[in-house]
This record gives sequence, C-alpha cells and structure tokens, in this order.
Amino acid sequence: MSHAPRLLAILCAIWLASTAASQPHPPGGLEPEHHSLNRFAGWENHLAVAVPFHISQFETKLVPALARWNLSEYAPCHDVVQVHGRATLVFLYSGDPDVDVVSHGDTLRSGIEKLWAELGPARNCFRGMQILRLQLDPANDKYSDAPCVIFGGMLQRLREAQVYDHVFQMETDVLPVRPNWLEALLRETGFNQGCERYWQRGSMAHCQVHQGRLAERYDVHINGNSIWCLRARVRVSVSVRTRVRTRVRV
Repeated sequence: MSHAPRLLAILCAIWLASTAASQPHPPGGLEPEHHSLNRFAGWENHLAVAVPFHISQFETKLVPALARWNLSEYAPCHDVVQVHGRATLVFLYSGDPDVDVVSHGDTLRSGIEKLWAELGPARNCFRGMQILRLQLDPANDKYSDAPCVIFGGMLQRLREAQVYDHVFQMETDVLPVRPNWLEALLRETGFNQGCERYWQRGSMAHCQVHQGRLAERYDVHINGNSIWCLRARVRVSVSVRTRVRTRVRV
C-alpha cells in the first residue's frame, strides 16, 4: 500500500481534510501468519470488530454469519491466549435494542446476548461484546443515507471512547474464507501504531453492483470490509447528501 494513500472509491458522506504523516514500513514488511503475537505484548493496540446491521438482517444475515465463526475452518483465532483482550466485538444498531423485537418475542438486546452466549469457542477470541446505538433522524433512516450516517457516527463514537486504536468494519455479508482472520487483523493493526503506515486499509466490494445503485453512483463500497485507524490525524465530517471522490492504492 502507498505511504500517502490516495482514495479509489466514492465514499458516501466522507470528507478527508488531512492525512497522517507517512512512515516507512517495518523491516521485512508484514509478519507471516504463523508469527506469534507476543511481539505486540507491550503495545497498546485494541481493535473493535464492528458489525452494523438493520433489524431485518438479524435472522437472515447476522445469525448465520456468527454461526459460521464456530466452524473450525472459519474460526476467528487459534491461539486464544495471545489474542484474548486485544479485540472487542461491537454491534452497531440504529434502533432501540430494548424495545425492538426479534424472533420468539425477544428484544434485540436479548437476541444479541443469546447470540454471544452461543458463539462457543469463537467468543474466547474477544475481550467482550457491546451494542453501540447510533440513532438516526427520520429523514436519514433510508438507504443509502443511513449507512453513511452510521459509518461516520461509528468512527466518531469509537474515537471518543479512547479505548480502540483501530476498527474493522465487518458488515453482515462479509464472511471469512479462512481461519484465524482475527489474528491476521491484529498483526496488521499491530504494525500500525499511531497510524504510522496507513489510516485506512481495505478493498472494493467484489459483489453485484445493482443493489443500492452502486454502479450508477460509481460507488465501490470500500467501507464495508476495511480497517480504519482511529488515532489518525484525520478530521472526518459527515454530510449525508455529499459524496467525495477519493482514491486508495492497495
């Protein structure tokens, strides 16, 4: 990736006022997958794995997506001791989790807590779980305004918490294809202390482009599966009706 990233997608509702100073890559580049995470033991690096969803996606996407993590071929981590305490699973929701109802009459909060309890061994890869409520104005509660507002709100709220160094936005249709993906994310963010190497890393969507008029809007939807550094000296302001053409070299 380029040290001075230039943006490659139209990111709805994001304006980048400045970028963090670029620094050289660590010697040898990225660590191989088998490398121990012990080398990051003294570093403050806490990752939020953020999963935004609409209540209509709870049964159809969220439940099967998390069930997939319990399969050994898609498990988040192998070395629980090394990973534990370094990542938190954050569910992003725009409604009221204590009022909105999912299957069997459960509130959304109760449904999420059951999902977390049923996560099995994969749960041990995370420090914990939280539900982050991001309220929407009625005028913005529609596609594609809502995802943009929620995305900007997520960055702001996680920054303000001053707990997380990076966030990996993992939408409900982003599914792991190999095991130990959380370990890989922690290695990648561990080499980016203080956002020295990048403030954003990810790829464009490789899915159908008809939903949400992605092709018509020239939108390659880079925010759905990407890492964002929360310590970057980047001012992000959100304007629902504005999309800025940006470029990223990957």
